[in-house]
Amino acid sequence: MTKLVIFDCDGVLIDSEPPTLRVIADSLTRYGLAMQPEDVAAQFTGGALMDLGIAATALGATLPDDWLTQTYDEMFMALREGVALIDGILPLLDKLDTAGIAKAIASNGPMEKMGPIYLTSQN
Repeated sequence: MTKLVIFDCDGVLIDSEPPTLRVIADSLTRYGLAMQPEDVAAQFTGGALMDLGIAATALGATLPDDWLTQTYDEMFMALREGVALIDGILPLLDKLDTAGIAKAIASNGPMEKMGPIYLTSQN
């Protein structure tokens, strides 16, 4: 029997939320819906970016037709600037390696978002 642990990427392995929320807040503010990253988290966390755009439009944002592509491009750029590892993840991965347990990463996000990701801290 093969043992395998599948990790979600965002929030489990890396802390991608701060740069992503900042990009979305800046974008929505630029298009008429003033928001801070914490506002985006409170109102939109857990949904798809396309659905977020629809909801933001209903709240008064005037988003261009290419908003989704534009926002993903900005997110990818911010993620390439660096993200932090989730505290304690490296020791856990080491323990899985020692135990011979395979690992995989899953995400609801687009593949381009997953790599390459530059880590800004080592735990």
